[in-house]
Amino acid sequence: MKKAILVILFIFCLSPLWAMDADLWQLPHLPQSQVVWEDRMIEINQIRGRATHLRCGLKAQEILNFYKGALDKMGWEFVGNLADIISTFKKEQRFLYVAIQENAKGMPCDVYLVSSPVSLAICRSLEPYFLKEEIAQDAPGREPADMARYPGSKRRLAVSAYGEGSVFVYESEARPKEIAEFFRKNLQMAGWQEEAIFSRPAVQNLLNSLTDQGLLIFSHGDNTLIINITKAPKNFPGEEKAKAKRSFIIISRDIEKEFSGSKEE
Repeated sequence: MKKAILVILFIFCLSPLWAMDADLWQLPHLPQSQVVWEDRMIEINQIRGRATHLRCGLKAQEILNFYKGALDKMGWEFVGNLADIISTFKKEQRFLYVAIQENAKGMPCDVYLVSSPVSLAICRSLEPYFLKEEIAQDAPGREPADMARYPGSKRRLAVSAYGEGSVFVYESEARPKEIAEFFRKNLQMAGWQEEAIFSRPAVQNLLNSLTDQGLLIFSHGDNTLIINITKAPKNFPGEEKAKAKRSFIIISRDIEKEFSGSKEE
């Protein structure tokens, strides 16, 4: 799930799907790297940008130093870090993000280059929606395909990358166990099958005892759903203002192939 959060931070594009993004194709070649996919459309809550995914044998700091030097020569200003693994660069009104995910020892780093016409510091843009005294209405975005949302829940985040899956976040006043029961019933009726590892009695008894969270994995043909249900963290901004402790529903659809480690043909 940690890697899935990376995808949550990447966003959309203003140009057509087939048009190369100038900010991406003008970048110099990263040594010891291969292209997994390039110049693809991504979206988060109606913000559009384009992204390229590389795998590289250099260490994370070496990769960051390479881009800092290369982008500085091209007129990009280093603004700072959007997150621990995401660095922000700005040139005039354009933004470029370099996200570096370190993997297990001996495995190459995953590198994401994201070009956007606006800032992708999404925490500020989503502040009006999370954990208000009265639960806020839906944030902009779209719905997961082929599945019902939990009744009364409100959309907080909708992220998709063309051909690479989607991530959705909802806020609900229900308990995780109630939410999990809803998805089990409705997804099975729609033809989804729960993965066996999470249906074995011993494992399921453990999950049922965890009243503050739930984890469900479903498959339907080539499609996969991961549903993570958790109570809002104690120190989450705005949590103290909510009348009742709320749950977050994080739905990841078809993103596991993104981290398979194989180069796209």
